[in-house]
Amino acid sequence: ITSLGFGGCVNKYSYQCKLTDTKKRSNIESTLSEKIEAYPMTIFVYEPTTKKYQPTPSLEKKVKESPIKIKVDTKTNLLSVRINDKQLTSRIISGKRYWRTPKGNYKIRKIRVSPRWYIPKSIMRNMKSTKKGLAKFKKNVKNKKYKKHYKNRYYHVPGPGNPLGKFMLPLVGATGYGIHGTDKPHLFKRKYRNLSHGCIRAKEITDIVKFIIENTPHSPD
Repeated sequence: ITSLGFGGCVNKYSYQCKLTDTKKRSNIESTLSEKIEAYPMTIFVYEPTTKKYQPTPSLEKKVKESPIKIKVDTKTNLLSVRINDKQLTSRIISGKRYWRTPKGNYKIRKIRVSPRWYIPKSIMRNMKSTKKGLAKFKKNVKNKKYKKHYKNRYYHVPGPGNPLGKFMLPLVGATGYGIHGTDKPHLFKRKYRNLSHGCIRAKEITDIVKFIIENTPHSPD
């Protein structure tokens, strides 16, 4: 990863990393995504107590045949990545009671680097509904952390304070959801970690990306 030109970004919780050069960020994303294009990752999101989302025999076979497997347990809030005989585990934060992480079987086909966070309408409404939230919103707009991209929609620029952290692995089949970092690593110390708006925040997001890139089989000829 260091050789791709963002060595400082791979240090744990080094949120000073800020790739503002859109072209450079796009090139790095393309390089990472090409690496996994031939072997899209299979991700299974489930909760042990919910029978509806237990793997069926056909799904178990499909997952077993996939070279890169990711399992997300929203009960214990643990994520495991398995490539052949190697495995990496990370603590996660999943969706809160009224913002459940969508259960099911998905694919991951790309890795976004220093992603923008496009603020959902629901979160924007909640933010502006209180004096404290509105003051924070105005401050971030003034400091150019929030930028307008369409009518009254805003996004958080890459870098410190961005809720997505340094990497984002979007879920194909669950638009708007994915596995990403966070700007609040202290929350991983909590025993109860159903705290997000549905996305999967991974404590070891940098290690996960490195693990995938370093262990993904070479693309077939």
